[in-house]
Amino acid sequence: MEVNNTISLVIPCFNCENTITNCIKSIYNGEVLPQEIIAVNDNSTDNTLKTLVKLKSQFRELKILNTSENLGPAKARNVGAKQAKCDFLFFVDSDTELDKKTIKIFKKNCNKYDAIVGIYKELPLNSGYAPFYKSSFYFYLFKNQEVITYDQFSASCAGINKKVFLDLKGYDEWFKPGCDLENEEFGHRIVENNHSMVLMPEIQVAHHFPYFFKMIKTFFLRTSLWMEMFLVRKKFSSAAGTAGMGSACVSLSISLFTLFFAYFNYLFLIVSALFLVVFLKFHFPFYYYIIKNYNFKIFGIIFISIVSSNAISLGAFWGLLKVVLNQSDLYNRFKNIKN
Repeated sequence: MEVNNTISLVIPCFNCENTITNCIKSIYNGEVLPQEIIAVNDNSTDNTLKTLVKLKSQFRELKILNTSENLGPAKARNVGAKQAKCDFLFFVDSDTELDKKTIKIFKKNCNKYDAIVGIYKELPLNSGYAPFYKSSFYFYLFKNQEVITYDQFSASCAGINKKVFLDLKGYDEWFKPGCDLENEEFGHRIVENNHSMVLMPEIQVAHHFPYFFKMIKTFFLRTSLWMEMFLVRKKFSSAAGTAGMGSACVSLSISLFTLFFAYFNYLFLIVSALFLVVFLKFHFPFYYYIIKNYNFKIFGIIFISIVSSNAISLGAFWGLLKVVLNQSDLYNRFKNIKN
């Protein structure tokens, strides 16, 4: 029964003194509380540990674990999961704040599926066009979805049966800080081992997102890693819009590239326009949504979507090039495992 669905909430913490207090307070503001909260201080160099100790004096469910070196989020989550005493694990990031109903909805549904993934709320926790773009775009992609099968365990807001997590040996600890594809790899492993995983849009967290230049860099690097893994698995994620988004990003880059040659031959202008139509077909519904709800932000959103789409396209090309030149540690590692 639902009352027996005990939950351990795990938070990897690295240099998060400015966000962890609000994260933990948001948990306690929820309609249902987890039975324990495990904060894994991943050898932070700021005042994260002092902040956690202060919070522990206020919140008795909080348990603090310390690592002797910076392990990265994959290992830190494993450390917390192995110490968890409850039936189910729920993961959040230290720069998120939970919706009041998040744990309640997870607890109500956790026996129906082996793993449940939530989404970002529409508005980010920090201001700026770049954070707003990322938060609102992902919210837009998923907001009208029912519960759907999914293959990415997005641990900024996701829960899983602890036995399933431990049987799968948790996150692959090959992923070091900076190689941010551990959620996608673990999600694929959940599904490949015939466990049920769904995305449930009612489960939500608000998130701090990077500002413009860091966001563009992140898009480039993560898409490069995604492409390297895609060339191992040779299939798109089930995430809403993944294939369409990739096609749109590549189409925009081709459109801009061929536009330079239009001066020499007008046929290139036609080609450029056709690829631009592909890009707009994917993005225009989102633009319309922004105009309807946040019309004053539309020009900034269009600019960021153009720049980020090119960063994604270039990242995919870079990932492909690394594989072709045999410079991809990720590809070589997981190709060997698959074979």
